[in-house]
Amino acid sequence: MIRPIVNRSYTCIKESIRNTNILNPVLKTLKNKTYIVTGGHYGIGYNIASSIASYGGNVVILDTFTQKDQEYQNCIYTAAEEITEITQKPNCIAIDCDTTHKNHIEYALHETIDVFGSIDGIILNASSSKLYNTMNISESNVNDMTNTNIKANFLLGQRFIKYAQERGGHIIAISPPLSILDTQDSWIPHFYYTMSMMNVTMMLKTWNAEFPNISVNSIWPKEYFYSPNRSYLYGFNKNNLFNKNRQCITTGEAVKHLLCADTGLCNGNHFTDESILIGLNQI
Repeated sequence: MIRPIVNRSYTCIKESIRNTNILNPVLKTLKNKTYIVTGGHYGIGYNIASSIASYGGNVVILDTFTQKDQEYQNCIYTAAEEITEITQKPNCIAIDCDTTHKNHIEYALHETIDVFGSIDGIILNASSSKLYNTMNISESNVNDMTNTNIKANFLLGQRFIKYAQERGGHIIAISPPLSILDTQDSWIPHFYYTMSMMNVTMMLKTWNAEFPNISVNSIWPKEYFYSPNRSYLYGFNKNNLFNKNRQCITTGEAVKHLLCADTGLCNGNHFTDESILIGLNQI
């Protein structure tokens, strides 16, 4: 039986952010900035994409187009149309892209530049979560999480770094802080999923050291999250379930604030979305 994930206190994170200026905004708008969001057509990714677009930025939603998504009426193209209706601007497009393949990534980046002129950052949001313990997880589950959570994020990050190494930019991943390992209840029941996502966090730590010209940070939701078409759960506290339609925008707002922060100061951090908003006195 999977035990409930406990609600953690991040007092040390909250206080350290309050006492620094790393989140002070240097941008008042994201106008003329372009960001790629993987898995941006549902749940957290949709909230991130809509938050960026509503703040003036251009958004490219990357994911594969499937019949299952269409059945739930939240495919990549529907999401892009919804966001442009909200902003009343042609600032969101969707590209059918399997980021486990380099040629798909190359096409997506070239298409993004053709439409918007440049790429200012990527948000690595898409993931696969198969919440099984050691004895119940299948080989196909392992392969899926390895490819989606590790390989795909690495390949897209690698290609973006090649593009942004000199010009600078943002890499933000939805991945857990290392402190999650202190709460065994939150990862032992489905350790392979957590292990795959911790790989993303380690990627960011490596890229932060290797490429100081690129701002690299991670965010992890404080609250549980439910995606209606995939039964995904995220975060630390399942008292608050939300989906795209219920518009819990905490993570999207947090990403927006990170994109507006000084890239030189705000770099190499592992936040919860709540800690960012508390640091900016938003909640």
